[in-house]
Amino acid sequence: MRLAKATLIWAALAAAICVPAAFASASPLLAWRGPLYILAGFAGIIALGLTLVQPLLIAGYLPELSAYRGRRVHHWTGGALVVAVVVHVAGLWITSPPDMIDALLFASPTPFSPFGVIAMWAIFAVALFALLRRRLGLRLRLETPTRLRQHPGILGATSLRGVNYIGAFS
Repeated sequence: MRLAKATLIWAALAAAICVPAAFASASPLLAWRGPLYILAGFAGIIALGLTLVQPLLIAGYLPELSAYRGRRVHHWTGGALVVAVVVHVAGLWITSPPDMIDALLFASPTPFSPFGVIAMWAIFAVALFALLRRRLGLRLRLETPTRLRQHPGILGATSLRGVNYIGAFS
């Protein structure tokens, strides 16, 4: 029973990450996009998947990961999340600077842009907080409740962005 539950949890997590990526890769809209734009778009999809994994890791909800290993994977996944966001934003900046300026100034006509910009700044703020945690003298036991309160906001903003992406491709 325990093995079945662990397998089901990991399979559900893999499906939650891979199914949207598969739909995006099958989109007919990719035919009119260049490779850099496609790379930037998929970096955003990877970032959304990593955003889903982050709170599950730090809260210890993923089976077969000890608390120590879950924290270590959380740290590395956080770094990968920041890199994915930077690749996403940089790639879209190179391929469409006017659209990026509109998004960053909250003047974009697309409804999902504000969610992405807010999520980007929240991810950068959490990463900066994590890097400065020791210099600020914060211990892990003090940091964990703070970060668990921050994750729902980030997850909520990126989830709304993901839902709007799906609607945009329909």
